Amino acid sequence: MIRVLLGLVAGLVLAFAAVTLIPEYLPSWLGGRAPVLSVADTTLQAIQRQQRLTVMTARLNSTITSRQQRLGGLLSASKTLIIPGTIRYEVDLSALKLETMRWNKEEQTLTIFAPRPVIAGPEVDLTRTTEYKDGALLLAFTDVEKAFDTANRAAVAANMRAQGASRGLVDLADEAARDTIGRLFLLPLITAGHADARVKVTFVTPPRPDLTTPPQE
Repeated sequence: MIRVLLGLVAGLVLAFAAVTLIPEYLPSWLGGRAPVLSVADTTLQAIQRQQRLTVMTARLNSTITSRQQRLGGLLSASKTLIIPGTIRYEVDLSALKLETMRWNKEEQTLTIFAPRPVIAGPEVDLTRTTEYKDGALLLAFTDVEKAFDTANRAAVAANMRAQGASRGLVDLADEAARDTIGRLFLLPLITAGHADARVKVTFVTPPRPDLTTPPQE
């Protein structure tokens, strides 16, 4: 079972933007429109205070089974663990650079080149583990069960990360990152007087910018 939490994350991000960023633009808004890249620079400095941005979380169940045989197959045992956990998809905000942002005045569009979200965690909830056993005799008189527990729990984190790397979840995380980053920059632009502005977030690596020339409005 997979539960993806997007609304709460987006709400918290927008609340952060409203409280942290809007007051910085009120003077500019009252006196006219602030330059777009100046607004973007101030926004960037503000959001980079938190370093990493969680754009999505997913609740996963990891099912791991171990089996062993003894005495030439006369005795066998297996143990299955079903362990829930949570993984996060985070964006490294330190990788966002003003130099790679582009403002298209004609289209009123700010393009932001951002890093893709990466998987963090998992945070495994061992207190909610469900166990299924088979082969009571072998489990009772050998150390097989202890070996099972060691092997199973070592595989849980890798299993959850593999689930988190599935194309469906990665696509959702990419979409959440585009939406969240876009909103973080769009709200200050609107507040600064750019009511028609749009923000486009792309994960395609842009050509190396000319760092000797400052971005132009």
